[in-house]
Amino acid sequence: MTRALVTRNVLARELAFNAATRPLNVVVPVGVVAAAILLTLWLLPVAAVVYAALVVTTFLDGDVAESVGREVYAKARGASPRAELTSLTPAVAERLALAREADERVRKAIGQSQVPLADVEAEVERLMDELEKLARNADRVATYLVEESEVALRRRLEQLRRTQSGDSQLDAAAAQAAAALQDQLDARAQLSRQLSHFDAQMEHIVATLGVIHAQIVRVSVAEEASAQRRVAEQVRDLRHEVDAAADALHEAYSELD
Repeated sequence: MTRALVTRNVLARELAFNAATRPLNVVVPVGVVAAAILLTLWLLPVAAVVYAALVVTTFLDGDVAESVGREVYAKARGASPRAELTSLTPAVAERLALAREADERVRKAIGQSQVPLADVEAEVERLMDELEKLARNADRVATYLVEESEVALRRRLEQLRRTQSGDSQLDAAAAQAAAALQDQLDARAQLSRQLSHFDAQMEHIVATLGVIHAQIVRVSVAEEASAQRRVAEQVRDLRHEVDAAADALHEAYSELD
């Protein structure tokens, strides 16, 4: 299942719907309409004005906006596919588990913040989506490296290179097979380097999420709009880095096909 992206338009639509259907915003104008029917019809325009004023006030209320934003992102997270750690190779699962723990701490800090951090939360959500993709690609590489033993491949390569049957066709076929095995070993070495980069990058991401966590706590206290933007930009830059790494892993693995 693919998670629907939470955009500013989506948030605005949810805020408008919440403001238009909020019980208090409906009940008060309905009461005015009832009074108009019983007493005087000139109160009907007043009901419309009261309703519009309540809707606009609710829509612009920062606390309401934060509450609605949390609900929207909570629904999005509930629908977002997450890899089962038990289905991943142990090394990849361990790295992803640490990232998820750091993510939970960041989300908790956002939830406890006294200022709206919808932009930061949106970027963190997108970052974790990219991390999931990166982890799945890394798992494919790790699985391949386990299944394709380098020792076995090199042993087979040496056997082929020592082949001297005296039959030109058989020797040529052995040489071609040896060349193909060497290409496979070269590709395997590249994948191994990519997986090492994944390990280092995941450590960097977890550490950076720790820094972001601290910055969110500071922003919550300082309530600086510029600081909020800097945090969102930092998460966005980290997401772009993860996205590039995921594409690199995918490309390296695809070259084996």
